[in-house]
Amino acid sequence: MRITVVGKVHRTGVSKKTGNNYNFIELHFVAPSRGVEGEAAQTVTMDPSVFPYDQIGRGLYNIDFDRNGNPLSLHPVQPPTSK
Repeated sequence: MRITVVGKVHRTGVSKKTGNNYNFIELHFVAPSRGVEGEAAQTVTMDPSVFPYDQIGRGLYNIDFDRNGNPLSLHPVQPPTSK
C-alpha cells in the first residue's frame, strides 16, 4: 500500500501501570480509506526493527501489513524530503 508519511514520534520508556518496557514508533500518514473522498489521516504503531526511526522522513512509502494490520515492511518510494 502506498502512503504519504507526514509525521513520526519514537516512544520509549517504562509503563507506570505494568512496569514493562516499551519501544515503538508512531507513524502518521495519509492514505486512501474506504468511504473517504481523497485520503484519510491515519496512524500506525511500528516496531523500530521494521525500519530505523532516523531514516523515516516525510514522503511516499510502500508499507506492507499482515492480515491483522501489523506493519511488516516500510520502503521509501523516493528519498524522504526531511526527517
